[in-house]
Amino acid sequence: MENLTLEQREARVAELSAQFNCKIEDWTFENPKVGQVLCFVKEPTIHLIYAAYDKFDLSPTSSGELLMEGVVIKEASDPRIFDAKKRENHAIILRVNINCQNLITIAVDDVKKK
Repeated sequence: MENLTLEQREARVAELSAQFNCKIEDWTFENPKVGQVLCFVKEPTIHLIYAAYDKFDLSPTSSGELLMEGVVIKEASDPRIFDAKKRENHAIILRVNINCQNLITIAVDDVKKK
């Protein structure tokens, strides 16, 4: 995948928001070994948060994987995010998985604040 500037990524977020009719976030990051990793995610539904939360205490990575499957927009994101067969992709996959786990933490923290 090509490297996108911040402006190009912002335009892509706007385009995806219109296409999916929901909030889209840009989780693009730099990996020291492979460069830019594009990652665009949809806001998770409450049902997806519930399902991931149910798994979170027993298996945070499984919970993160469930969210990854539900929120990462595969056709707009770097394909290496979903290619676990190659060892060099493991750090990329783990980073996105941890970001997804953080969605649960944020949702729970929001509830505790209220």
